[in-house]
Amino acid sequence: MPMMLWWQGRPAPMFNQALARCTDAAFGCSAAELAAALKPDMQLVMQTGRALELPDAAHRLLHRPGSSARQPCCLHPMQGEDGRTQGVLLIGTLAHMQARWRERMDYAAVIYAMDLGFCRIEMLEPVEGELRDYRFLETNPAYETHSGMRGVVGRRASEVVEQREPFWPRTFERVLASGQTLHTTVTLRSTNNSFEAWIMRLGGPGSRELAMLLKNVTAQIHAEQRLQQSEHKARDAARRAEIERNRLAAMVEATPAAVLVIDRQHRTTLVNSTARQLWGDLRAHPNPRWVGRWADGGPRHGQPLRGSQWPLVRALRGQTVREVIEITSPTDGRSQGIFLVSAEPTRDSDGAIDGAVVVALDISDRVLAEQALKRANNRKDEFLAMLAHELRNPLAPIAMAAEMLGRADTAAASMADTSAVITRQVRHMRGLIDDLLDASRVSRGLIEIDSRELDLRPLVHEAVEQVQPMLQSLSHALQLQLPPDRLIVRGDDKRLVQILSNLLHNAAKYTPAGGHIHVCAEIDGDAVQVRVSDNGIGMDRLTLEHAFELFSQAERSVDRQQGGLGIGLALVKKLIDLHGGQVQAASAGPGCGSVFTVRLPRMQASPALPQAAQAPMRVQSAPTPPEAALKILVVDDNVDAARTLVMFLQACGHSCEVAHDAQQALLIAQRQQPQLFILDIGLPGMDGRQLARQLRQDRASRGARILALSGYAQPQEQEAALAAGFDHYLVKPVDVERLLGLLQGPGKAAGG
Repeated sequence: MPMMLWWQGRPAPMFNQALARCTDAAFGCSAAELAAALKPDMQLVMQTGRALELPDAAHRLLHRPGSSARQPCCLHPMQGEDGRTQGVLLIGTLAHMQARWRERMDYAAVIYAMDLGFCRIEMLEPVEGELRDYRFLETNPAYETHSGMRGVVGRRASEVVEQREPFWPRTFERVLASGQTLHTTVTLRSTNNSFEAWIMRLGGPGSRELAMLLKNVTAQIHAEQRLQQSEHKARDAARRAEIERNRLAAMVEATPAAVLVIDRQHRTTLVNSTARQLWGDLRAHPNPRWVGRWADGGPRHGQPLRGSQWPLVRALRGQTVREVIEITSPTDGRSQGIFLVSAEPTRDSDGAIDGAVVVALDISDRVLAEQALKRANNRKDEFLAMLAHELRNPLAPIAMAAEMLGRADTAAASMADTSAVITRQVRHMRGLIDDLLDASRVSRGLIEIDSRELDLRPLVHEAVEQVQPMLQSLSHALQLQLPPDRLIVRGDDKRLVQILSNLLHNAAKYTPAGGHIHVCAEIDGDAVQVRVSDNGIGMDRLTLEHAFELFSQAERSVDRQQGGLGIGLALVKKLIDLHGGQVQAASAGPGCGSVFTVRLPRMQASPALPQAAQAPMRVQSAPTPPEAALKILVVDDNVDAARTLVMFLQACGHSCEVAHDAQQALLIAQRQQPQLFILDIGLPGMDGRQLARQLRQDRASRGARILALSGYAQPQEQEAALAAGFDHYLVKPVDVERLLGLLQGPGKAAGG
């Protein structure tokens, strides 16, 4: 075909030999004249970028204005690498080639416009020992984009591709030989993209030309791979979910708690084996009738559950429930049990409540065991109280006899010594009993601390005073080290003295006669510290570990007769805890002595707290005779206790009568009209409290004072006695000084 190319920046157009041969014949001019004549049309194409068809180019020639010959041609815009029009291509056709040229233009338009990569190649003659080479004859823009190769038309594959793959030449040879179109999927190494390829032979047998179409399917393959991965993950997730469902089902079946799943309409959809054993298969009972009572030990304990109070109903309202309920079986209506019931609502994918899960754990055995433990604990406390009562009763006549022996003016020196021994033993036994009762009160939480700011130094002296008889009897040397400044703590003075005296008793008890005991009180940072150390028998590791446990004590030898009940240190620990302090025991081993350290929070002294002086040593003096004798009625069913008390009161100058039951006491009260009644609480028939009420109602005894004397020392016993009309409450064995003080004046109603 005749062709001429104008290109921007070149002084003259380029043309091929076909144009040179046919210029004179077709156009009647030279090629240069034709170029000059068509220059305006070329400029128009350059400006618009659109092709221009010239059905008759001859009339534009200056020297042939009247020519009637028709020489059609077409001007096509040529784009540079930047996409802008930079040249114009003239393609001239003879009349017999015009139809073919139009077909060619239509073909080119389709090839260049489609997004399928197209290339036409020519297979070259093979070279022995090498891959067969081929030349690119035609490509479209889509092929250049897909393959990543540009400007390859007219070039060999060996010139374009650095590392050739055997796949392409062998595939091309196979298609040329068979003449059948090959449809396959390939991956181009140059772009790492995947393509669907169609390779076909152009022409008949013996042709060396091939055409190839490429469709980029990378995204499709990736999508398919992602879909396969998603399907694989979904199958894997479904398999894991199935495993979890099976595991959960096994757990639900194996759990010792009854598990029920209920839908929104109260229909039971799941019942585990435990629930079936308790209540049968509830799925076969569409409307089970549940009967239950509260069993949580609160104010509502034993009351029946209303329909709206059941955990299932509350869970369907969106509540999380945990209750203790006694449930009667809805299937047989007879079997009962106490259950810890938990309920939780279940929700659908939208978050709406679609049912509930109820878990009921049978705790009947545990509740019964707890009740049995409580009963046993109550029995233990009752036993301790009764033990103390039974110990106090025989102590009362001993105490009175000892006081009488000590007061007799004609008593010999031996009788006075005997009185002192009896008195010491009574005090010792009373201390043991008080510790025993305190241990019971602490275990039941009945100990209350009367807390206020105190100087600890006089309390140390008071504790030393209490243990002084024991120290003297064992010939122990006591070293007391106290600072000159006050040791301010917050606590109960009586309980702090009890703590310190117990530690001193413990040190004296487990130190051989003639030992050394050291008490040191000092300020240590933000605490007040008291150390009680001795050179006694010491403790091994096991004894140290259990030193503060109830009823725990070191091994006692024959020559140590002062061993207690093993409650002193346990009581110390409990009382120190109530004061917010700490107590520790230390020992280097058996025979190396022991050290007990008490730490209490240190307080800053308030201005109102007076400077406390050292507490003086108290000496019990003999009671002085009363200013006026009293008419006293003693009522006690214990003959010895009543007799010794009457003897003591008569020795003090008072007139006394005795009665052993309430009826006898009422008769004597009518006849004698006593000024003072001393009543035992535990009387046969009518007890002491009832007798006190009767006396308060009788005109003859309404104005008399009434004292309670009992072996029961519990606070509730004292409160009940005072409420019944008693003026004072005394505990056996009676505190003689306090009794004499009450005989001298009415005083204030109180326990003791």
